[in-house]
Amino acid sequence: MKRIWKLAAAGFFLTLFAAAICGCMSKEDRQIAKRNEQLGKGMVRTYVREHYGEQAQIIELTCLDQLKDSGPIPDFFDHPSDYVKATVRGRNGEFQVLMNVRTQEGYDNRYQEQIKRSAHSFFASRIDLPEPRRTDVYYYSKEIGELPRQSIEGFAEPGLRQFDQLLYQDNYQANVVYQYVDTGLDFLRGAGQTLLLTERDIGDVTVGFANFWDEFSMYQSSEDGLGKNQVAEDLTEQNQKIKEVYVVSRKKYYDWDTETERYDDAAEEEYHLFRKLPLQGGIELVYDTECYEITMEQVKAPDTVTSMGQNFYDPLSPQYQLKISRKKAVDQNENAYEDIMLYFPAEFAGDYLVSEENGEEDWNKVSWERSGVYYDYFYTYEDHTDMAFSLYGKKEERS
Repeated sequence: MKRIWKLAAAGFFLTLFAAAICGCMSKEDRQIAKRNEQLGKGMVRTYVREHYGEQAQIIELTCLDQLKDSGPIPDFFDHPSDYVKATVRGRNGEFQVLMNVRTQEGYDNRYQEQIKRSAHSFFASRIDLPEPRRTDVYYYSKEIGELPRQSIEGFAEPGLRQFDQLLYQDNYQANVVYQYVDTGLDFLRGAGQTLLLTERDIGDVTVGFANFWDEFSMYQSSEDGLGKNQVAEDLTEQNQKIKEVYVVSRKKYYDWDTETERYDDAAEEEYHLFRKLPLQGGIELVYDTECYEITMEQVKAPDTVTSMGQNFYDPLSPQYQLKISRKKAVDQNENAYEDIMLYFPAEFAGDYLVSEENGEEDWNKVSWERSGVYYDYFYTYEDHTDMAFSLYGKKEERS
């Protein structure tokens, strides 16, 4: 009987999982989507004719799904939005149109590449910038709230051709990422008030600069690590690739006192300079020099060590002893990155990292993995000045 109930439960959850994967839609919703597509064809043709003076050939048109509800009760089904997306062919090639069939408001990505190219010109006109190895520009209208961001990225109101025009509309989220190799970014400190317009509304804008250790470390696309909508978080997440980071942003927030949206008086700036220390066996230690000064000594690891009721033996590395000094200026900076990171080659997966911070014992199995790299981290509290750690291959319960 228990087996039957287990099979039934498994079947139920597999059904829910399949619904989530396949994106099922009710019959009523399918009819709404079909009706929206029929209405959208004429609206898209009218949009292109009125704004660009052309007769559009519709190559493909589909009704877009709504953004899924992330509430406590998951919704496994797709629901049609009021928007259709059409690929059209005009005099100068193909582009896409996003049309709301209820309000007849439209957007398109006809000048997407031109807007992206002009973004560098805009910022370079405000401050002397070295030529980047790569620039990524992402933007979308904040007024389209019912669609996933990946569906609306790169779409703008008709006729917008320049990045500054997009900013002055005051209703776009724009993220720009500059990638450099071995090019110091210290000169950008304090430049945020010049780099971003602070004398007028410009929507929500974040500009990130990343200085990589080498060209092989660079992100080749947004999917490699530089998020379209979380630039500051992605760039300041310590890893083995980025040596230096500067991020400046200007975003509106809701002021409960005045019940209005407003900016802070100044643009928000964040700077990190990471140091990477090579350890034995290809292990690397990375920390933010804006937060810490660290000196390290390497000694022979004990043959056996005890930590939290476990005995560890078969040392795989020396013992690394760290003297840590927290920089006072960074204590007052809420953006200080206070984790000390360790990165391990795959052959250390499953081994034991045994550590001690100011007499506090700890150990972890090397098992956390991100983008094919194993890692662990230490958070050092204000009174922690000494740390020691080493790797062991075996452990046993303390008798």
